[in-house]
Amino acid sequence: MQSLELYLVTFEQSWLPSGAYHFDRAGNYLSQIVSPASRAEWMTRVPSLAPINGGAILFVLVGDYDRVEAKYGARGLRFLLIEAGHLAQNLCLLASSLALCAVPLGGFFEREIARHLALPASDEVLYVLLCGRLGTA
Repeated sequence: MQSLELYLVTFEQSWLPSGAYHFDRAGNYLSQIVSPASRAEWMTRVPSLAPINGGAILFVLVGDYDRVEAKYGARGLRFLLIEAGHLAQNLCLLASSLALCAVPLGGFFEREIARHLALPASDEVLYVLLCGRLGTA
């Protein structure tokens, strides 16, 4: 069913230019959808970034409610949230295995993020995580 979509935002110029990206599961590649991205600009959408120093990548987990509702009906939202939690946990575990830190953030404005990423109307921003080097995120 694959009801989750993964987006990431890079704040710093490195091997990956600053901007917002969508991960395409089928093709296994990143597509840049917005360029560039600044931390200050994203703090207007994710105010919980403000007290945290560092962090080079912001993961944005998005769920397609229509896709999951077609199969599970009203219970689809619950399954979508569970799936987002599992993906967030796996991102945290992956970060840890790479000696990085992933910090789940609760303070964000879903509609503003969706508008900026030009998400379809049926997509919901579910989870945001900041990732960076240990001691800086």
